[in-house]
Amino acid sequence: MSGKPAAAATLVALLGAAALVAALGAAVAVGGYALGMSGGEDLDGARAAGERQGQREGAERGFDAGLRASFKRNYEKAYIRAYRAEFTKAGLPVPEKVDVPSSSVPKVDVPSSSVP
Repeated sequence: MSGKPAAAATLVALLGAAALVAALGAAVAVGGYALGMSGGEDLDGARAAGERQGQREGAERGFDAGLRASFKRNYEKAYIRAYRAEFTKAGLPVPEKVDVPSSSVPKVDVPSSSVP
């Protein structure tokens, strides 16, 4: 008969541990829900502030440096896309290879008042 009280005590301990784990899980779930609901109150304001900060940092680094860094790659893609579109509009067979003429980076004056 000594086996039944020990088994019952083990069962009670396991049920107590399971109840404790379930209670902790529920508490974590409620806390996560509350945190999630309060964390996104001003997403538009945060997004706008981040955009302004990015514009300021970009202006500090210099517009010309960024333009020179990306002009060749973007110019080639845009030229090829426009070239093929014109062939398509004219009903002509679209060439596989497009020779892109070289072009220099245009000089663009950006007024400082355009950066917030």
